[in-house]
Amino acid sequence: MRSKWPTVEPRTYAHVVTAVSGREVAETMSVVASADGTPIRQAVTPDTRFVEWRGRGFYLLEFNPFLEAFGGLQSAAAISGLPAMPAENPFHAGWSSRGRLRGSESVTVPAGSFQSLKVEIDSTRHPTESSGTRSHEPVRVLLTLWYAPEVKRTVKMVRVVFTDEGMHLDEDTYELVRYRVQ
Repeated sequence: MRSKWPTVEPRTYAHVVTAVSGREVAETMSVVASADGTPIRQAVTPDTRFVEWRGRGFYLLEFNPFLEAFGGLQSAAAISGLPAMPAENPFHAGWSSRGRLRGSESVTVPAGSFQSLKVEIDSTRHPTESSGTRSHEPVRVLLTLWYAPEVKRTVKMVRVVFTDEGMHLDEDTYELVRYRVQ
């Protein structure tokens, strides 16, 4: 994962699928080259929409990384009726989200080139400022994801954060570096 900000160190996460059934995928995630590389465990189900990874010194939010592995992207209806995006900072509550399947697209990441299904998750909320002055608080988060059926997981995710004036506050890119199927 890398940020648009040069002062933010790139971070490498290791995801390991530990169990798969028709109802869920169990996965561990750890930060590579971290003093506290203790893996965090989660089970992701077809109806899980946002997956939060919280650890010592990091927070990662993904939209269900295994949605396509469960056959969830067979129609645009699969990403309708989304729950609100969880907020890393509880002060920034009140998010609503909607998703759109954008079709098939080739995407290239460090792990290779993949024919993928492109999905956009657009989350918005009203600003909390009541004094009439504009602030630099986030009011829109656009997640763009590429699901590669070959990998059975998201291979790329771009998160862009905007203010109510459209200012580009932040951008992170999360890409698959390598993978192995056993």
